Amino acid sequence: MNQITVDDTNTSAIHYYGSWIQEGQDGEYNSTTHASGGPGVQMMFQFTGTFVEVYGTIGVQGINTSFVLDDGSQTGYTSTYYVVGSISRVMMQVSYYQSPSLPNIGHSLLMTVNDPSATTVFLDYIRYNTTYADTSSMTSSASASVITVTATAPVPSSANSSRTGFIVGIAVAVTVPLAIAALIVWFFMRRFRRPKHPISVFSGTIC
Repeated sequence: MNQITVDDTNTSAIHYYGSWIQEGQDGEYNSTTHASGGPGVQMMFQFTGTFVEVYGTIGVQGINTSFVLDDGSQTGYTSTYYVVGSISRVMMQVSYYQSPSLPNIGHSLLMTVNDPSATTVFLDYIRYNTTYADTSSMTSSASASVITVTATAPVPSSANSSRTGFIVGIAVAVTVPLAIAALIVWFFMRRFRRPKHPISVFSGTIC
């Protein structure tokens, strides 16, 4: 048997009709509640299980609300939670409604705020028992997974290595003959620049 707690903020599981205000304070479940905005507003909760219980906060002005489970035809399927008058202190996580033992099938619970004295209902959370792992209504926290990606330098392929060697070979084949040709040209140019006859240098006195 699984016991599942549904927080008042889980609006995918708890459906609110009419004017409701998001409130909350320390001491309440997850420090949150839904406060009724006036008489006649409703809350609907559907579940599959064998037991359901509704919790809330009672303010200093009291509370007046009623519950109908399924069609209300069975004993304990209807209930009124009524507390009026001046309350000395705020009471939190108080059980508004407890169902009798139920067949493990689908059920719907309707809560109606019927406080003519304008008291406020503070819905805190709903808890129910089920044999199913109904994770859609469970309160949970999601943890983010951090993925670390390490970049590595690409390894050159054999095709790239072959291409590089081919280019280097061409460069050597072209450069070496050019260097030899330039050396030959330089040698002959230097040879042709030498004078064919030696220049006589006169040393003495002309009379």
